[in-house]
Formats: sequence, structure tokens, C-alpha cells
Amino acid sequence: MGDIVNLKPALEIAYWQCACGGMTFYVRNDEELECAICEKVVRDCGFWRLPVTEDAPRQETDDDPPSKRNFGDPDAALQSVLRFVDPVGTAAVAVLRENGAVSVWGKAFDTRERRAWLRHKLEDVRKLLAGAP
Repeated sequence: MGDIVNLKPALEIAYWQCACGGMTFYVRNDEELECAICEKVVRDCGFWRLPVTEDAPRQETDDDPPSKRNFGDPDAALQSVLRFVDPVGTAAVAVLRENGAVSVWGKAFDTRERRAWLRHKLEDVRKLLAGAP
């Protein structure tokens, strides 16, 4: 007997994420999708995301815009950010307290490339929190 070949490709499940970070959308009566957070129409912003698995962690691309979560409710925004923290996919976490105390956790940044990546990402953080430039 010969080998069995499956000609049907496996489905790759993806989901849409608005550029603001939102993943909940309203279906308008004109059949357009509108982000529940920033109210932009889907065709105007966003990108497809593939789910992250331990076997195939999602790689960051230049198409991934840094995003700031702001729902008008600080508690909801904080909870939204904390949902993304996991020990497998998270490189670093920093907590800056109002009293000036700083707590950090992070994986190794022991190569020149990793340190350059960290500098680039910290610059993204600065721009998001304080505004560009």
C-alpha cells in the first residue's frame, strides 16, 4: 500500500486586531465593522493576528504597531494589558509606581542584538506613554 496524503490544507485560525489593540467590534447597519474602543472602521485600521502557541510563538513584525490601551477607564486598561503577560511570550515587565519605585522582571538581555531590541522597545514605550518625539 502507498502512503496516505492529505491534500486538504490545515486551517489556520486568525483573528482581527484593531491598530488600537481592540479585538471587539460592532457590526453597523451598513455592514461595516467598527472597533468598540476607538470607533474606527475595520477597513481603515488593523491587522490579522495568528494565535500564539508554545510550539510556534508569534514573531513580531514591522507591521505590529506598538499599542497603548486606553478605554477611558484606567482599571479596564490595566486589566487589558495584564492579560497579555505570560511567562512564555513576555520578554520583560516594568512597574513604575507613583512614588518613584520601580519593579522589573525580564528574560536575559545578554547579547548585543537583545540589548538593541530592548532599547528599541523601551523607546516605543516612551513614545506611547509620553508622546512622540
